[in-house]
Amino acid sequence: GVGYCMTHRYSLDYSERIATAEEFDEYWRTACPDSCSSGRRRLIFGHTHEQYIVSLSGGREVINPGSVSYQRGNERVAAEYAIIENGNIRMMRREYPTEELLKRACELELAPGLEWIRDMFRKK
Repeated sequence: GVGYCMTHRYSLDYSERIATAEEFDEYWRTACPDSCSSGRRRLIFGHTHEQYIVSLSGGREVINPGSVSYQRGNERVAAEYAIIENGNIRMMRREYPTEELLKRACELELAPGLEWIRDMFRKK
């Protein structure tokens, strides 16, 4: 089997990632003390909104599924997510028409103050 540990973030620094098996094990012991401590293990984070998988030695993997809304440092806007089925990981990405959706939401007044979200996406 595979051991899983899901937490929001590894670090407050958006650019910092787990890069070694030692860092992985240290974080695992802290964040998931009651989980398996050896064998195939996966740490799953969000926080950075950047989709990636890092494979380390000994069956260790660090996964960030991305974000279904805002991606940092990404010119195109898309919903990013991961599907894990029977131990297999599929990283998914679906683009969507941000400008069109936000314009229509503002017209329909679906949420007060929605303009700040529209402006955030325009800054990209």
